[in-house]
Amino acid sequence: MLKIIYFIIALIFIAFGLVLGAFNPHQVNIDLVFLQTNIPLSLLLSISFLLGGFISAIYFGSIVFKLSWRLKKQLKENTKQANKTIELNTQLIELKSLSSNQDSVKD
Repeated sequence: MLKIIYFIIALIFIAFGLVLGAFNPHQVNIDLVFLQTNIPLSLLLSISFLLGGFISAIYFGSIVFKLSWRLKKQLKENTKQANKTIELNTQLIELKSLSSNQDSVKD
C-alpha cells in the first residue's frame, strides 16, 4: 500500500514538472556575483522548488532529531524513576510488615 502511495506522489511530481516546463519556456537572465547565464524559467522554478524542499527537509529533520533525542532521554529518566518508586514501595511494604510483626509480639 505504501509503495502505491509513493508511486502516486512521484507521478504527481512528474506531472507538475511537465506542466511547469510546458507553461514556462521563456529564457530568464540569472545575474549572480559569480555567475551570469540565461536559463529557462521552468528550470529556475524547478531548482528553486527542489532547493526549498531540501532546506526545509534539513530544518525539520533537525527538529525531529532533537525531539527524538529529548524523548529518549525523558524515557530513560522515567524508567529510572519508576524503578526507584518500585524500590521504595518494596521498602515500605517491608517496613509495614516489620512494624506489624513488632506489634503482634508486644501483644
